[in-house]
Amino acid sequence: MRGCLNLRGRPSLNNPPPRGSKGEPLVGFEGAKPLAGPGAAPQRFGRSAASNQAQAFAAAVGRGKERAGSGAMGMAGSTLARALIVTGGDSVYFPMIDELRQSLLAAFPAGAPPFGVIDAGLTVDQTAALRAHGVLVATLPEDRSLPAEMLRKRPALAANFGKLWLDRMFPGHEVLIWLDADTWVQDPAAVELVAGAADTGALAIVPGGGRYWERHIEVRWLLNGLWSLAQVRSFNMKNGRHAGLPLKVLRDIATRPLLNAGVFGLRADAPHWDAMRRWQAHILRRGKPFTSDQIAMALAIHTDGLPAELLPDTCNYIRPWRFDPKQAALVEFYYPYPKVGIVHLAGQKEMRFDPAATTEVVDMENRVHRLSLRFGRFQAMARGE
Repeated sequence: MRGCLNLRGRPSLNNPPPRGSKGEPLVGFEGAKPLAGPGAAPQRFGRSAASNQAQAFAAAVGRGKERAGSGAMGMAGSTLARALIVTGGDSVYFPMIDELRQSLLAAFPAGAPPFGVIDAGLTVDQTAALRAHGVLVATLPEDRSLPAEMLRKRPALAANFGKLWLDRMFPGHEVLIWLDADTWVQDPAAVELVAGAADTGALAIVPGGGRYWERHIEVRWLLNGLWSLAQVRSFNMKNGRHAGLPLKVLRDIATRPLLNAGVFGLRADAPHWDAMRRWQAHILRRGKPFTSDQIAMALAIHTDGLPAELLPDTCNYIRPWRFDPKQAALVEFYYPYPKVGIVHLAGQKEMRFDPAATTEVVDMENRVHRLSLRFGRFQAMARGE
């Protein structure tokens, strides 16, 4: 494998150990001081292999929950009072950012959780409009691990990079919940679920896979499949290879599910933030900037062994689409057709930039309709306007 990483973990002049933004050994690589080795047999993505720091943190969080003495949903409700919901984007994404804000107000009529936005190229007027609604607006902090020249050419990348810096950008909030700008909230229970899971001290996130994935792992058959030779083409494998990760790490994460960074929650004092930023610093030196946040999260969980709570699809629902006229709501495609909590328009490129664009949606009788899934348009249609 090309690159400066010694796969056997023995530093040399030609293979120096990778370093973080402050010169520290990069967590997760052999030769550094890992939180956990990729060869460990993790429980729930590495909890049994978590570092002493992560175990102590989780234990302290657990003691706090015992003192609170509340049930899961009650805990989520109280957590939202201590949480901040954050999104980010540039001037092009501003209409969807504002629709997300409006969807939160509609979902929480008694009072929505506070809302923050990463300014990744907003105009002065757009920033002023958000602040007039009480929105917290922040910019990506300056750090030598973040590529200044790349951000100058593509300022919208600040939203992707900033996902892993929320604890620094928005201090004073115990739990931070990220929602991509092309999401909107239909059912507040999904947000409460993210908050409650995050408050356990784990990364609350929806994994790839499950009943809405036709293929869980893409493979490229070699020599027409002779001797069952194949190349793994998973998200983790492709992006990890571009980032120059060691072969041992690549083999471990290749068949593990991706963790969808479009929606996640995490306590501000969780050890995950530093671990994810260390991976991000390494990935940005060689890998793809747009996916650096998602692969860094996967490495923090799968390789470093930090805890994760895996959420159901309703917390980050991407497709396929079904509409229930009786509820005037989007529901999951398969039985028992629960109401979708957080609608994510990933893959709806035309619709993200044109609210009038439509896509195929089936009703409960499997009749096909063409509907806009943008918050404002969909709500107007559901009301019969």
